[in-house]
Amino acid sequence: MTRILYQLLFTLLGLLASISAQPQTNHDYLIYVSKTFDNHSTHLNGFYSQYWVKQAPFLRESALKQLKSSSLCEKNNYGSLVLNIEPHLFYNPLLGTLYGSIKTTIYSSEPKVIKSFLSEDEIKSRLDVLPEKNIGLLFDKLILKLQDQIKNEVMINQYLKQKNIKPIEGTFCLVLD
Repeated sequence: MTRILYQLLFTLLGLLASISAQPQTNHDYLIYVSKTFDNHSTHLNGFYSQYWVKQAPFLRESALKQLKSSSLCEKNNYGSLVLNIEPHLFYNPLLGTLYGSIKTTIYSSEPKVIKSFLSEDEIKSRLDVLPEKNIGLLFDKLILKLQDQIKNEVMINQYLKQKNIKPIEGTFCLVLD
């Protein structure tokens, strides 16, 4: 009798573990920015100052702040789509303008590329006055443009409205590096 109770108990524990191990899709987007943008700084050159910037932290912060229902593409995070974002910055000291662009490739769970977007914008700024703040503002503007492009894309909206979307686990992004 005791043996049967133990077997029943272990069976119930196994069922509970398998239920809790099922992926919970609570994000629409998993944000991925290559480690290359963490390891290699971009050089912005002004008249009297130079600035080396690691773009990835600014971009991740802006993406998580601006894109609702998003998370970083990491282990144990699940989402419907993966946004692979590549940032590019350029500063023109003659015009006092900081230019930026982000190239975004969107992957589904198959995995296949659904769509690619290019968002470009600029802000007036001085490199020697709060460069981190200006870079953050520029990336905020770029992510908002990306968000508008995604909202206006019919194929992505149809994909997100499907009921049987297989969630993507964050370890998928290891393939992208």
